Amino acid sequence: MKRSLRFLAFMLCLVLLSPAALAVDAPDAGSVSRHSDELSRLLCCGFFTGTDRGLELDRSLTRSEAAVLVVRVMGRACDLPDADIPFADVAGWAAPYVTVLYQSGAVNGVSATRFGANDPVSARQFYTMLLRVLGYSDARGDFSYETALSFAVTAGLLDESDLSRLEASFVRDDAAYACFRALNASPKGGSEPYARVRARDITNSYSMTAAGIVTGQNRVYDVLAASADAVAALESYTLTQTGTYRLSGRFTDRDDRILTTARIRPAAHEALITIDITDTSGGTTTLDRTAAAYSTDTLLAVYSSETDSWDSAALPENLAYHYIGLYDRLFGPDLTYCENFDYAEEDGTAVLTGFLSRFELMADVTSAYDAAYCFDMRIAIDLETMLPESIVCTYRDTWEADGGPLEVDYVSEYRLSGIGSTEIEKELYGLDAYLSSLGA
Repeated sequence: MKRSLRFLAFMLCLVLLSPAALAVDAPDAGSVSRHSDELSRLLCCGFFTGTDRGLELDRSLTRSEAAVLVVRVMGRACDLPDADIPFADVAGWAAPYVTVLYQSGAVNGVSATRFGANDPVSARQFYTMLLRVLGYSDARGDFSYETALSFAVTAGLLDESDLSRLEASFVRDDAAYACFRALNASPKGGSEPYARVRARDITNSYSMTAAGIVTGQNRVYDVLAASADAVAALESYTLTQTGTYRLSGRFTDRDDRILTTARIRPAAHEALITIDITDTSGGTTTLDRTAAAYSTDTLLAVYSSETDSWDSAALPENLAYHYIGLYDRLFGPDLTYCENFDYAEEDGTAVLTGFLSRFELMADVTSAYDAAYCFDMRIAIDLETMLPESIVCTYRDTWEADGGPLEVDYVSEYRLSGIGSTEIEKELYGLDAYLSSLGA
């Protein structure tokens, strides 16, 4: 029991090195959006997602993929019916989405028995679907298929300056932005954004929090996004985590100090994270363990004091870029933050307080130890610079363990320093020699 608790104390500090904590789609060649802020809001709320090849923003989307996006706008993605369509060319995964649109009159097939499921959707087709969702009808003369794009300009879904470009090419990035504009447009005869209208139907729609995010009415999201952008724009910085982790029970009295230092150079796409765990139990202080991770766009190497060596052979390469954007991964805008946090201002500081539950890999990057923690958190952000002043995470609970209850007390604070002056210490633990051996 003592050894397992000692090991677990070490695991807790390695949350910064957790693939599960940082798991998002790897960037792809088509991931640069014309509308990055709008796309980020859609991604946060799940209106738009990537494929197994990334976001693929510069690829045309099929009519089946278009159906999925439009159903998400409608708020029906969690209320899908059994497939009931006359089309023989729709795959099983897409059939419920096409059914929603077909039954609501938002879409028709290209023939009586064919939907054109794998055909690329045109801008005219996509905006026709969105206009119908917003209550406009081509059957009743609000617009015609031929005038769908010009009418979309009138309805606030499209800018006239984009007409010729969209008629020539319509890709996934364009479709995402069209969804964003539809969520922010008023339905026919209405006066408030469609997203807020739909969110009030809580039985089969998205939350008011999601509606607030996509319509720019959620202050928690806005501040977290601005802070993440401000940190990412820095030439270099150091993110330091200092923590205390205490275990106490019938057979256990453990007191650890955790120091994590992330030296990050976003502009150079380089990061070095070091973790030291000190055991202060019984009035003595001893170094328990050290770990480190070095990352570039193409390399992720991890050091362990147990072996006194670096290793990268068994690590997933697509994790490397996560560490360069570590602050964004941990404290960037997230739907859970927005749902569970309150916003206040104190003397030029934005103060976000709430709780965050995360299922994370509490071990090294090759382990599979899962644990759930619900942290009480306080995030303080300077409203002038939008940089974080401090982030405090607290976890206190009683676990059931062999021999009786186990009191757990975990407090961790993050601070930013070394702005513009952070250097990567490549001589640390022989990193420079290891990189030379790789030819890096």
